[in-house]
Amino acid sequence: MSIGPVDRRRFLALGAGAAAVAVLAACSRGSSQPPVDVGALHALYPDTDDIEKIGKYAVTVPTVGNRRADIAAALSPTGSSAGLGRATAPALQAHLRKSVAADFAKNRLVDVAGWQLPLTEARVAALVYLSR
Repeated sequence: MSIGPVDRRRFLALGAGAAAVAVLAACSRGSSQPPVDVGALHALYPDTDDIEKIGKYAVTVPTVGNRRADIAAALSPTGSSAGLGRATAPALQAHLRKSVAADFAKNRLVDVAGWQLPLTEARVAALVYLSR
């Protein structure tokens, strides 16, 4: 499986602006999962096309997960899915950066379609994909 050319810098630089729209789209599609407020994540990742491609594969990795609420809680500064929706963009960005650094320090890397990604990055991609 190949995702295509997406460099790590672009992945990290992308914001989740479409994630908010994606939550609305998921609700209108009749998703069996309850909607999750991704809050400031949309400001951090406005261009989600490449992230969704990665997320499509990330949701198949057991340690990443495939339930929106669980992934949102794991990414949230407070540890709850509601906390993700309440976090400001600067606070969420700082939290995600610390989480990615901790993933590298603790060797929490996951294989996503041949890519070795920090667990936090894989979860961001999965949540963006699930919220499209």
